[in-house]
Amino acid sequence: MNAKATASEAFVREPAAGSTLNVLGITHIYKATGAETAGSFSLWESVVPPGAATPPHTHAREDEGFYVLSGELVIEFEGDSAPRRVAPGGFFFGARGRRHAVRNDADKPARVLV
Repeated sequence: MNAKATASEAFVREPAAGSTLNVLGITHIYKATGAETAGSFSLWESVVPPGAATPPHTHAREDEGFYVLSGELVIEFEGDSAPRRVAPGGFFFGARGRRHAVRNDADKPARVLV
């Protein structure tokens, strides 16, 4: 991406609007993409069904944050001795270069802003 790129204009994305992508059974609804924010950030809502998970992975270029809207997630991250449960209103910061994994062990979907 061009380091001098600028966002073209302000915008509003209505509820349930935005492009979607299914990754490992988890639906991502994109509210703002890097292209729309001149590379400053991306924001999406993830709907994580019961039993769904992301395998342990590491981001080399970006940090990642998870704000739980509903349901509950189990987060594992490098350097922590035990998984942590994150309930609605809870937040997890995944720093670049640190391995982390996310899963839904509950019996209902979780909704998360990432």
